[in-house]
Amino acid sequence: MYDAVLVKYGELSLKGENKSYFEKKLAENIKRLFKKNKIKHEKITRYRSYLIIDIKEDEEKIRNILISIFGIANFSFAYSCEKDIEKIKKIVLKNNSFYKKSTSFKVDASRQDKSFKQNSMEIGRIVGETIHEKYKIKGDMKTPEKTVYIDIADKAYVYFEKIQGLDNLPTGCGGKVICLMSGGIDSPVASMLAMKRGYYVVYLHFYQGKTKKEAKKILDILKILNKYEGSCKLYLVPFSLFQTAMANVFPNHEMILFRRYMLRVANIIAEKEEAKAVIFGDNLGQVASQTMDNIVALEHEIKSLPIIRPLSCFSKQEIIDLAKKIGTYELSIKPYKDCCSIVSKHPSTRPNIEKILRFEKENKIEKLVEKTIKEIEEIIIN
Repeated sequence: MYDAVLVKYGELSLKGENKSYFEKKLAENIKRLFKKNKIKHEKITRYRSYLIIDIKEDEEKIRNILISIFGIANFSFAYSCEKDIEKIKKIVLKNNSFYKKSTSFKVDASRQDKSFKQNSMEIGRIVGETIHEKYKIKGDMKTPEKTVYIDIADKAYVYFEKIQGLDNLPTGCGGKVICLMSGGIDSPVASMLAMKRGYYVVYLHFYQGKTKKEAKKILDILKILNKYEGSCKLYLVPFSLFQTAMANVFPNHEMILFRRYMLRVANIIAEKEEAKAVIFGDNLGQVASQTMDNIVALEHEIKSLPIIRPLSCFSKQEIIDLAKKIGTYELSIKPYKDCCSIVSKHPSTRPNIEKILRFEKENKIEKLVEKTIKEIEEIIIN
């Protein structure tokens, strides 16, 4: 049975003097998700260009967790032994099933510990000759059918597979952001893209109806996204207060007024959460409310945190493909009467800023936001 996992990273290795901070955050995320899934491990050690996890658990369970953690370029289940070439040869030879029906192989050796007697090329040659002698398969350094990996670090590690990870940055290393979550395809994908760039996402959803039970679809989507964070927070906001205020709204401006209202609420939640930005699932020109004129009008005279739009230059098909990849697409296309669909009747592509500001003043938008904050419900999703 494997007794270690070697966790390697790509982008983190370029972080220079800040590298240790990102490594610590990645190790924290692994420990947190292991604890949540009741996986026992001895320790996680940082060694030069990767993390080493001592394990005594089911391989499949650990694999399913590590493939969902941002910051991991690849990982491998390994056998460990003393840094002795004879002991390394014994471990390499005992995996009989690996060599069956193979016609070629290579040994990929890495000597992190430069005090080890043999260098990388010598390790490869010695171990390669041993494999050829026992299994009668030829060495091929260019196009091998199988690869045997050997790392000389704090111990010697032998492994036979590199499992692709999500790479990017560890979730949470950049702080928090507030994501406005609708019931559609775009916002779950936008939140995932924020996570992969190192942000912990807190969700904000405006729900239509009398009770939060009607927002069950959102909870189901967040349970899928939770595999990246392990635990997340959702703020549920009733739509009814704003709906009443919109009774006398001037034609075709319902959507931009609603979005400005949402932005104000999001900034108050962001202040409470000490978040650094607000995430929108906007895509330039995808719908009438997402023209550049509407985007300008959204932020006009509103003191707001930076607004990030991860999907702004994606095509709709690219967004759908990502939604399918992360597993939210099937839920996102289920019927759901979200607030945006209610107020999006023929939205203006060129909103009138003067009328917007006058309407907000007449309807005391700031007081409406204050009332809304008192009605918000906070939910932790594990």
